[in-house]
Amino acid sequence: MAHHHASSSATNSATQRRKAMIRMLATISGDVAVGMVLASACMWMIHIAAWGIFLSFLAWLIAAVLALVISQYVVHPTVKFVLSDRKLDDVTRRVFGLTELFYAQGVRSSQDIWHALKRTAGTVQGRWRPAG
Repeated sequence: MAHHHASSSATNSATQRRKAMIRMLATISGDVAVGMVLASACMWMIHIAAWGIFLSFLAWLIAAVLALVISQYVVHPTVKFVLSDRKLDDVTRRVFGLTELFYAQGVRSSQDIWHALKRTAGTVQGRWRPAG
């Protein structure tokens, strides 16, 4: 009984680490995307308006602060909502189910190909036997 509890605890810990990693990668991706959009907008404004050094610095400063605000109040809560424990468990279960299905189908297909190759090799070998 103690072994089962320890195994369950280790599995639960691994699952929690996997969920945390998925959320962290999603959050970083969202933060980078927001930063890239704001940097592109900044570059466009500076290029089109031909601003001086002070206004360019001010635009970058506003964009950086805006990126932090969007990250904190939009990206992080969205990731937390979209990637809830229940949703991640459901997706993980479905992905593992599909993986098992594809694996089983791949094994069957490779066995079918192997048997077809053996039959073909036997047929070819029978045709090319020297007369004797």
